[in-house]
Amino acid sequence: MTGPDPARNTEAADAVPSVEQQRAELAETVEALAHKVDVPARAKSAAQEKVHEVQVKAQERPQIVAAVVGGIVAALVVGRVARRRGKRKVVRRRRKH
Repeated sequence: MTGPDPARNTEAADAVPSVEQQRAELAETVEALAHKVDVPARAKSAAQEKVHEVQVKAQERPQIVAAVVGGIVAALVVGRVARRRGKRKVVRRRRKH
């Protein structure tokens, strides 16, 4: 009868991961699950990424940004003028009565 083959024992030991490796894998899994569950942090991260993308695009195309800002300013001015004219008409109508 022959004893156990030492070469087979080293192969079996190599097949089973070490405790440190198992702990590291478990830590990664727990960290990934914690990240998935933390919705506010994920939303904030996604928002920061979008802001960065917009900033990069704005730097690449400043004419478009200027046109958009100009359009917004024009819309605000038109809205304010329309409000003032509407208020003046109401005041004039009250004075006539």
